[in-house]
Amino acid sequence: MQLLSFWFGSLFGSTWLISVNISWLILGHFNEILPTSEVRGGNFILSRATKLSKVVYSCSLMNLGVVDNIFTWFRRDQGNRNISKHFDRALSDFS
Repeated sequence: MQLLSFWFGSLFGSTWLISVNISWLILGHFNEILPTSEVRGGNFILSRATKLSKVVYSCSLMNLGVVDNIFTWFRRDQGNRNISKHFDRALSDFS
């Protein structure tokens, strides 16, 4: 949960501080993978996975996971090599 605070004013000169606890839900195509199991037929680049992992950890996020096929991006490379990666994910700070 993230605590956000807002200052509100009125026409009569009064001000209030309102604090709200909200949770983050981040959905999207991150164009990065985390563990090696999220790539098939392509290269796993540890330095890039480490950067995303640090962001997820520092923001106290958790990966909500997938229900069906984990691979969300596909390409046939030259030489008929199929590459599959898990780029789309949902991250949240729900506890």
